[in-house]
Amino acid sequence: MSSPRLSFLSEIAHKFVKASLPSVGVSQLEELGPVTDELPASLVPLILGDYRTLTMYELHALRAAFFGRHGVAYFVVTEQPRAPGPHPLLDIAIQISDQIPTKYPVSHPGEDDPEAVSIVGRPDGTLKVFARQGRTDSAETVELHMHQDGVGRAGTLVASGLYCDSGPIWGGFTCFQNGLRLGLELAKVDWPAFESLFDPGTLTLVRIGRNGIKITGPVLYFGEGGEPQVFLRADSGEYSMTWATAEPVQRARDFLLPFLRPFALGSSFVSLHSRGQGCIFRNQAVLHSRTRFINGRTAHGQRVLSRKWFASGPKYCGKMRVPGFVIHSTYAEAFAAISAPHLLRGCWAYNNETGDNTPESA
Repeated sequence: MSSPRLSFLSEIAHKFVKASLPSVGVSQLEELGPVTDELPASLVPLILGDYRTLTMYELHALRAAFFGRHGVAYFVVTEQPRAPGPHPLLDIAIQISDQIPTKYPVSHPGEDDPEAVSIVGRPDGTLKVFARQGRTDSAETVELHMHQDGVGRAGTLVASGLYCDSGPIWGGFTCFQNGLRLGLELAKVDWPAFESLFDPGTLTLVRIGRNGIKITGPVLYFGEGGEPQVFLRADSGEYSMTWATAEPVQRARDFLLPFLRPFALGSSFVSLHSRGQGCIFRNQAVLHSRTRFINGRTAHGQRVLSRKWFASGPKYCGKMRVPGFVIHSTYAEAFAAISAPHLLRGCWAYNNETGDNTPESA
């Protein structure tokens, strides 16, 4: 890598540190204690009095949690929803959209899935997540690896919401890890490795199967609105993660991987095993996973979650599966190889034989 290129990445790295520090509650990198001293934190929910009419205190508390150290606004709805009416997750999201970025809900084709409708009744605008036969992803009862939602959405999925409609008889903790906090820790202990995470060739994700896609990009970058973002997940199931072979990148990989599992040091977790428990988390910075759970043998005791994604703007709310990244305009030209306009449009498909993406319309 050329010296001017190294200097450019170093400049971005310093700005990234400054932009990330407020989210972990400090003003200087030196104020952070070792992340290895941070035991997994059990988050305490905000008990909502009436989810249909949130108070200013509740709105501000949810905002503080969403933009806080763990990036998770965890809540409990104590009053059961009355039908007909919006799903509680959507009702909360609408009310809080001036506080956290839930103004632009993403439409998902699975929201009208016949199997889900047969279990929970009419579609309600949320995607139903539950165990299905022969699946190896979120629709199973096994541990789900640490990941971010919205692969192929170019980093535009700003928030993700989960709500428990029905709980299992055991297990199913949802765990979180703030990628910005991990980046700041790496900046403290190995600055060259931290800098390497901004190179656009650092990490390659390949998802095989029906919605296959190949994405190569930086682990850390500035998104469209200038916010610090993360592109990271654990290697598992239909996802493979390949890191660049440069020594600083390999050191960064070795540092990060131990944190990408449930209940890792520095992480947090919530319980979503009773009806009314829910959360909205900062998807652009926070990874999440789920522990194994056991369902009952009857309809009672079956884990059913409602999920809703939220985009950064209306143009990102529809169907989207692209290999590029939406990068802040200051850096878009320098990162044209991953942010060119044609890489941000339509739906692309990964060809396992050629190892390339192709626009589906081609």
